[in-house]
Amino acid sequence: MNTSFSRTRYFPFIILYVMMLHLAWAACIVFDAQALNATPLSPLGHAFGSLTTIVSVLICVSVLSIAGLFPPTPSTVLMLMPQQGLLVISASSSVLAAMSESYADGVLRPVAFIAADQAAIILIAIVHMFAIARLAFHMNLKR
Repeated sequence: MNTSFSRTRYFPFIILYVMMLHLAWAACIVFDAQALNATPLSPLGHAFGSLTTIVSVLICVSVLSIAGLFPPTPSTVLMLMPQQGLLVISASSSVLAAMSESYADGVLRPVAFIAADQAAIILIAIVHMFAIARLAFHMNLKR
């Protein structure tokens, strides 16, 4: 059975998007430490402590993900796992904010309001997870 999928080059643009998102977050933190009060970023402040460490982690994870994609190798999936980990932490913070009806900075809003506001980061984490799974599957087909 000849399928076009096995001949098509698969490139997950969500990986590049998340890399740019993490770099943008790092830039925001460098320019103003108050960025850590944003709901997706607040757990990073608690987990890593110093601003230098947080910015370094965000930059390193971005560089690692790009290094894993160009060129794609069997270790690519492993190099993308830190990026997925940061996304899951950020998305979890967003889900918890909606459930508690309170943003990370303490502003109270209804569940639907916070869920609508934070839906993007939650969906990005889910799409990213499926992109990594598909990339792993595609890498397996090349062997």
